Amino acid sequence: MPENFPNFQDGPQFSGLHSLRDEMLTELVRLREIMRDDYSLEEDEDYLNLPDEERDLFHEFLEFYGYCPICKGKNHEEALGKFYFSKELDNIRLRDQLLDILEASKHDNKSALNRVKLGIPCCNCYKLLFEEKGVIGIRM
Repeated sequence: MPENFPNFQDGPQFSGLHSLRDEMLTELVRLREIMRDDYSLEEDEDYLNLPDEERDLFHEFLEFYGYCPICKGKNHEEALGKFYFSKELDNIRLRDQLLDILEASKHDNKSALNRVKLGIPCCNCYKLLFEEKGVIGIRM
């Protein structure tokens, strides 16, 4: 590992960063579980019953988060759809935060959100970064 590369296994220096890291890890594990299950957007009642305005927002979500921020590969639409329509409270909270980020990125071109690569990693990058190498200090 390069000298300048932070050693996340020792934990960050600030407790606030540590709790943020833990929260992000928890959400990434949830996303991984969502991506593993079978799902068909064309058969999803929630999708089929969306009003036009909400369907447009869903398609904006798919477009904004549709590509991996690491490899630029296309994310599975079904995995994103399953996450988007999840009834689990934690997933609903995360989805709402992701929608807030999407909305903020539309209105403030000088925002930090537009200077940071933000997204949902594809299955391959997720495995490479979080399962195989344990880059962020965990081994799955």
